[in-house]
Amino acid sequence: MRATVFLIDFEPPWEGALKDVADKSFRTITHAHAEFFSVWKKDNFQERLIDTASATQCVWTAIRQNQAEGIRLPADFIPLMAKVMPLLHALAAALDITALSEAEISALATSGRSPEVLRQEERRLGYQKRMPDGRILRILRPPDDEDYL
Repeated sequence: MRATVFLIDFEPPWEGALKDVADKSFRTITHAHAEFFSVWKKDNFQERLIDTASATQCVWTAIRQNQAEGIRLPADFIPLMAKVMPLLHALAAALDITALSEAEISALATSGRSPEVLRQEERRLGYQKRMPDGRILRILRPPDDEDYL
């Protein structure tokens, strides 16, 4: 079985855009769940199941945010597009979800700010966090953080 995971970031500069994509094969769905969710469970994140329509809507909303924010689709997603986009378009049509055209998707694969560069800037300069009053704070990670570099 194959799993494609979409990472969506709701903080600036992403504002709900697709930040990264992972695609991996597993022997069974049990192995997929164990690997993906064990990472989150160790940090006490709660698993929340969503249905196909909600998941499809989330992915299309994120892709539209990439377009709105001028952020190119992640490099790891581009080689997957031939497999994933027909499925996303079919699901969107079946579920009456507004999808981008193939031309719009192709443009997003080749133009816009690089998500990889934005992620490097976050690691180097700090992450941005929008406060309830609308101000944006930059949060620096400590140098001893294993994900810092």
